[in-house]
Amino acid sequence: MKTLSMKFVFTMITAFLGGMANAQSPPEIPVEATWVDEGYVPDVPVSGRIIIGAMLAESGRPDGRILYVRVGSEPAKESAELESETLCINLISRDGSYTGVWKVPLAERDSSGWIKVQYTTKEPAFYEMDHAKDLVALAAFKDRCDPGGITRRILPVTWQWPDDDRLLRVFVNSSRMRTLLAIPFTRDDKNASTGVEIIECKQIEASHRIAFDRQCDIDIDGLEKEQGQARELHYDQAALLRYRGPNRAPVVSLPLLQ
Repeated sequence: MKTLSMKFVFTMITAFLGGMANAQSPPEIPVEATWVDEGYVPDVPVSGRIIIGAMLAESGRPDGRILYVRVGSEPAKESAELESETLCINLISRDGSYTGVWKVPLAERDSSGWIKVQYTTKEPAFYEMDHAKDLVALAAFKDRCDPGGITRRILPVTWQWPDDDRLLRVFVNSSRMRTLLAIPFTRDDKNASTGVEIIECKQIEASHRIAFDRQCDIDIDGLEKEQGQARELHYDQAALLRYRGPNRAPVVSLPLLQ
């Protein structure tokens, strides 16, 4: 795979997803997640994290027991590195009042590329509330499951086994800045020419305080071709670009599972 530098991304504008068709049955045996931290505090300050979640657009409603994470049907090229990392799952409600952290042992990969994760909430009352439907999950390979942990790869999550997994939604705390998602690509032509796909992240309208204020929709089928020409998207080199007027904030790496 050709590596495109972040400088190149800037000059262009300043399981990831290729085998996600899900005609297969969901994994039967769940992987038991280990509880790390959880809490429901209505007046808790909103998190300062920028990347809040990455989920399928049609994910269903959480139940505090089961979710699915795409880890890929085959180990990545950098398998030795990723297999030594921890699979961490962070949950946060739209208003930031509920948060939860679990770590998941890596299981044998199912042919579907997904694992079924069983997590047990200690805040069941939250899941009975109406705003539990807006809960967002972020699954990632990290060196450790705490705020200081280094994210190696971000994985898609869904609460229910998906019928359609070709639209991914990334949730962002943009600090009220215009936010763009940049994904480098290589065209399937004789010159292997390169470029960067730019996705404008939409503002989420809300009348109250929220932990994330923008969503970036990634249409997998739509991105795989450019005017009928095939191209390879380098999701692992994706990045968030945020602007306040003409001023650009520091770039945020968004290493999605290839």
